Amino acid sequence: SRPPSARSINDETLKAIITRVHRAHFGVYGVRKAWRTLGRLGIEAGRDQVRRLMRVVGLEGATRTKRVRTTRPAVVAERPADLVSRTFTATTPNRLWLADLTDVSTWSGFVYTAFVIDAFSPGDRRLAGDGQPPRRARPRRPRDGALGPGPRPPGPRPPQRPGRPVPVDPVHRAPRRGRGGGLGRIEGRQL
Repeated sequence: SRPPSARSINDETLKAIITRVHRAHFGVYGVRKAWRTLGRLGIEAGRDQVRRLMRVVGLEGATRTKRVRTTRPAVVAERPADLVSRTFTATTPNRLWLADLTDVSTWSGFVYTAFVIDAFSPGDRRLAGDGQPPRRARPRRPRDGALGPGPRPPGPRPPQRPGRPVPVDPVHRAPRRGRGGGLGRIEGRQL
């Protein structure tokens, strides 16, 4: 069959040099530093070529971030049944509760937070309960006032800004004025 191409021969040579450079710098050099080091050694190679060869060899630089993959689904676990047929509304209070568990990355690690809301009123998305344990391994202790909504306000809620004008400068008109559109007395509009 065919002899090896010039590119594959060059790639094998570069793989050995890149591996040597990576090991010489304690395995912390990433693509950019390895590429610049090759340039200082007088070896011509493109940065994307160095990236491709480092990926083939399995080399990567050190990073300060922790690589935590949080969305690995279990292969053998059964999924819970869809009891509401993807309809996330309720006709009465305390009929349908929605819950979510999420993680937030902080300097000291991850904070795992659970949110529970009542799906009855779309305008009243108050948290029915929440909790943030300091570590995931430690069991959660219930707080005073167990999960559950507080009393709902009687009757309809008042509008957010009754009778107060809001100054607005339309974005599509601002460039035609020849200067930056501001919210002054002359340029401003009121709703």
